[in-house]
Amino acid sequence: MITKAALMRSAWSAALVALGGLTACERQQSAPKPVSGVVGAEAKSPPRSDPVVSTVPSTTQPAAAYGAAAPMAAGTDMGRPLLGNVDPPPAVTTSPETTLANAPPAAGIPVPPPASTAPALTATELAFVTQAIEAGLFDLRVGQLGAERASHTAVRSYAALLVNDQTTMNRNLQQLARRLGVPVPTSLSEPRQRILDELARASDAEFDRQFVHVAGARAQQDTVALFERTGRDTRDQQVRSFVLLALPTLRAHLSAAERLPVRG
Repeated sequence: MITKAALMRSAWSAALVALGGLTACERQQSAPKPVSGVVGAEAKSPPRSDPVVSTVPSTTQPAAAYGAAAPMAAGTDMGRPLLGNVDPPPAVTTSPETTLANAPPAAGIPVPPPASTAPALTATELAFVTQAIEAGLFDLRVGQLGAERASHTAVRSYAALLVNDQTTMNRNLQQLARRLGVPVPTSLSEPRQRILDELARASDAEFDRQFVHVAGARAQQDTVALFERTGRDTRDQQVRSFVLLALPTLRAHLSAAERLPVRG
């Protein structure tokens, strides 16, 4: 006779067997099936040479491409410093004198030349320039008068020599005086003007003798001595250069005057 307990054990065993078969069947259905040919292909393919991508964050910034805008720094707005983050530059203060000195000259307004740094002339040098200008003007007018009225050919030729040389020398001497800031006399002193007037009133018979007396060897000796003394004593380079250039001409005048057949 089968008891109730035996029936219960038999039913429990049957349930376990059924459950175990179902579980095995499910495992077979859920297991992945290998694809024909794939495993073999993967085994035969060479190892891949893909670059290894590091997962560690890099601290190096990439270089900007040519022509690309530079990255904006912190505290800026479109390349401009944010107000409040960067102190404004200090104000530049320029004096009115500096502004006027650096300003370009306006069109049509003459700019004064820079002050000359040359040393001032001494009293002797000033006197020489003034005397030389007046003496040259006197010799020129005397020569013009002699070239017009002289009777002797030699005297007339000597007068023409004075006119030719003194015209050039007087022009150079006047330019020197203007560079040095020395006033240029345009008229003769009273004593020289009186001598010139007396020579102009001389008769034809007396003119050659009076002309040689005024502009002959004695007058040329005084002129050469003045120029030689100035050439030794002057400290101004421009005055010295003029004297050295004029002396050969003045000595030639002296030599020509000493050869005149007429005595004054």
